[in-house]
Amino acid sequence: MPPQLEPPFGREMVFGVFHPFFVYTIIIVLVIALIFFWLVRSAGKKETALEILKKRYARGEIDRDKFNEIKKELEG
Repeated sequence: MPPQLEPPFGREMVFGVFHPFFVYTIIIVLVIALIFFWLVRSAGKKETALEILKKRYARGEIDRDKFNEIKKELEG
């Protein structure tokens, strides 16, 4: 019976020279960091009512009269 070959770095080394725990830890940290940066970036994009109104007018959702009417209400 031929001898059984062992992996070069032992049985624990699945991902080359890195231990699987180390690789999974890096993946988890990266996922958490991506979620954090996505939440921070999306939280800073608060549009004012006037900006939303201008976008609706630019897309043609409302006409000029309706735009001016709502703008007067927003300005006070």
